[in-house]
Amino acid sequence: MLESGRVISFISIVLMFATVYYMLRKAEKEKVPHIRRIPALDAIDEAVGRATELGKPVLCHMGQTSRGVRGEWAGAILAGLSIMSHVASLCARLGARLIVAPAYPELLPLVIETVRDSYIAEGNLEGFKEDDIRFFSNQQWPWATGIMGTMEREKPAAHIGVGPFHGESLIIAEAGARVKAMSILGTPRKSQITFLIACADYTLIGEEVYAAGAYLSKDPGQIGTIAGQDWVKMAAIVLMILCTLTATLGSDILLNILKM
Repeated sequence: MLESGRVISFISIVLMFATVYYMLRKAEKEKVPHIRRIPALDAIDEAVGRATELGKPVLCHMGQTSRGVRGEWAGAILAGLSIMSHVASLCARLGARLIVAPAYPELLPLVIETVRDSYIAEGNLEGFKEDDIRFFSNQQWPWATGIMGTMEREKPAAHIGVGPFHGESLIIAEAGARVKAMSILGTPRKSQITFLIACADYTLIGEEVYAAGAYLSKDPGQIGTIAGQDWVKMAAIVLMILCTLTATLGSDILLNILKM
């Protein structure tokens, strides 16, 4: 038996998982939901084109967190990986030099293969330079120092970084602004979003990171999961509005039901 006060919570969790699972299965059957393209994604295309015109490199990374893909920010790292793959395809197509600085040693082979495959797919394998995939460290400040040093030495025209950030977020974003790179940065960590907004040209805020990764990857599973979560959020918003209206009218029936 469920304890009093937890019945509605249990039912809500079951309905939430059922909704996400339904949308996931629906997407896998080629009934893929539509995800709106956000301005930051158009800015990525613009930034790579700008770097090509100026003859300068593009610097790309997936943020930094000490626990890597084993921690709570694994989803954000994988979303950043999808965005990095899109950037690699653009660089290969346009002939721009790409520098990638992953902070996760367990992802280094995957990053190398992803970038190489992108160049092969665009018929520009000679443009792939494995030395431009640079692993500085999986520790916060050595990695941040490596990013700052790369900014100063290479003077990239575009700085694209999406993933988890911690205390290094401001200096990373400011380093890009100092060399006048067009910066597109994003993170789901609420405590760091304001720092990115202050210095970046475009910022992916919160769950826009996951939506952008799903949109660019074209993976039905990711898109279906995002759509399912959105339906759950809309249902929660409708429920809050109904509770507010009924309470304003002097009825506590919905509030009492939710306390079950």
